[in-house]
Amino acid sequence: MVSGNLIWAWRLLQTALSKGAGDRLRPSALLALQRAALEGIRLYAGNYRPAGIEIQGSRHTPPGAHLVPELVEDMCDYVNENWATATPVHLAAYLICGG
Repeated sequence: MVSGNLIWAWRLLQTALSKGAGDRLRPSALLALQRAALEGIRLYAGNYRPAGIEIQGSRHTPPGAHLVPELVEDMCDYVNENWATATPVHLAAYLICGG
């Protein structure tokens, strides 16, 4: 199931890019890719998490669930605003590490 989901997510991404939808990073696109990758694996595939989470063994406290949609929107805005001037490595690091 996992490999099928990843193939589906990859095709979804290729279709979006071929239609020119790849010119801006959007929360809806991220949720669609997340849904494609996690359908049948996670109950909330394609949705923001509904509750707080804890990472065992970590001192990091993830943001509350109520903050996630706005944080994702801010992340997309940052990438879109810096797309023409930042390096791909910078943008990838920002997305992976959260800024």
